[in-house]
Amino acid sequence: MDGAGFGDAAMSDAGTTEALLDVLAARSTADDDWTTLPPQAYRSQEIFDLEVERVFRRGWMNVGHISQLPDSGDFRTIDMFGELLVVTRGHDDEISVLSRVCTHRCMDICAGRRAGTVPSLQCPYHRWTFSHDGELRAAPEMAETPGFDKADHGLHRFRHEIWEGFIYVNLDGQAPPTAELWGAMSGQLGEYGLADWEVVDSTPWGESAWDWKVFIDNGECYHHLGIHHDTLEPFMPARKAVDLPDNGEYTLLYAMMDESLLVPSADGALDGASDDPPVPGLTEQQRTGLGLAYPFPNYVIAVMPQSAIWFEVHPLGPGRIDLTTHLMLPPHLVGAPGADERIARHNETVTAIHEQDIIVCEGVQRGLGSASARPGMLCHLEQHNRSFARWYARRISTP
Repeated sequence: MDGAGFGDAAMSDAGTTEALLDVLAARSTADDDWTTLPPQAYRSQEIFDLEVERVFRRGWMNVGHISQLPDSGDFRTIDMFGELLVVTRGHDDEISVLSRVCTHRCMDICAGRRAGTVPSLQCPYHRWTFSHDGELRAAPEMAETPGFDKADHGLHRFRHEIWEGFIYVNLDGQAPPTAELWGAMSGQLGEYGLADWEVVDSTPWGESAWDWKVFIDNGECYHHLGIHHDTLEPFMPARKAVDLPDNGEYTLLYAMMDESLLVPSADGALDGASDDPPVPGLTEQQRTGLGLAYPFPNYVIAVMPQSAIWFEVHPLGPGRIDLTTHLMLPPHLVGAPGADERIARHNETVTAIHEQDIIVCEGVQRGLGSASARPGMLCHLEQHNRSFARWYARRISTP
């Protein structure tokens, strides 16, 4: 394929959703393409509606980490593509993902409550009461209704799995198991033990004015030398980024620390300079780099030897996401002396970096709305973008 890829000539005929899907279907099997996705894919309501059907409902969507539900009776609510979800930890310590829609009159049983701890889930409308795994336990005055059986009126249960401590829901119930999709990445990340880490602080950024794909595209390290020239580039130069092998269902890359920041460890290996000790048992690459993991479509975590930032991303529409960043710490640093200062230090760094990312993500989204926008050529440091574009093209073009 020549340097134009699926560029000007192809996109001149992509004025309709059908034509755009034809372009993306061709892209999904093109091994030699190094162009970005067509701009129309980031701004079309029709395409977003197809994403809901073909990408989000068919895939695994991240809805939390088990540390956010530490105790029996804990719950957390999330709205996702018209579904009202509640993630719970039952009295048997099991996690469930349920519909919040009461099976009596469709009331949101958690109306006005985003999280908390309750002995049961009770609808405020008529006090129908459900267990944390969705069983109907009480329905006042329903004994006289002919044919009524509590066993037939539990909350809808959504299929879910826990991957590396993170809770995922599959809305259509048909996705391959997470182990099949991301098992190889589990092997690449296993030394961190993320299931044992804890969310210790959260920053809600609210609605952000860019597409979810713009956010995923921003996950490469090439832009360290640009917008992050004074924050990340001095410590993790773009040229040192390393892409690990993947199976097409995720990407995993490392932003490696500059040699000037490396110090010998007690065992003779190298560590990144830090006031906090790293997680025991990490590889040298993990001890001297920032791991960026992207199990598609909506999960992003940036993990260091002593901390991690998990980006909770919920697509709202074309060019709109809801974003929260969560600071996570490994067990040996949770509650360690200096916790408040440690959290403040991490949040200051993340805020400085994310405020720079806001500038470019908003700027890219505006540029994608221009009539002159065309697919661009990718750099060799944007293998992540190339892999994601191919994955996306395959998913969105599959009826």
